[in-house]
Amino acid sequence: MRLLYYKSLSETVEESVRQSIQYELLEEFGPFPEELKQLFFLLQIREWCKKLLIRDVKISKRALSLTFHEKSPVSYQKILKVLENSKGLETGPLNFKIPYQSENLMEETGQVFKTLF
Repeated sequence: MRLLYYKSLSETVEESVRQSIQYELLEEFGPFPEELKQLFFLLQIREWCKKLLIRDVKISKRALSLTFHEKSPVSYQKILKVLENSKGLETGPLNFKIPYQSENLMEETGQVFKTLF
């Protein structure tokens, strides 16, 4: 049963379908373990990357690194403006390395992506 849910989640492209599966899992099995929360978060990142044409994402304990496609709908200037308050921001032509300011990697990563929209 678990594998069927994983397969459904991996094939899901629409956020509404993913949310429906999340609700179904919550109703069926109760509160999510941390690993499942991380899976849902990674699926969300994958969706954001497709929309923003981000070619590569690296999440480490210290920083979030993003590599944009040259045809990304997000302009270089907008990215710099949105992320100008990040301490220690490193940039390249299409690369950004944003150091984390806290221990909550999921929350900070989510905030970066939300501000890019």
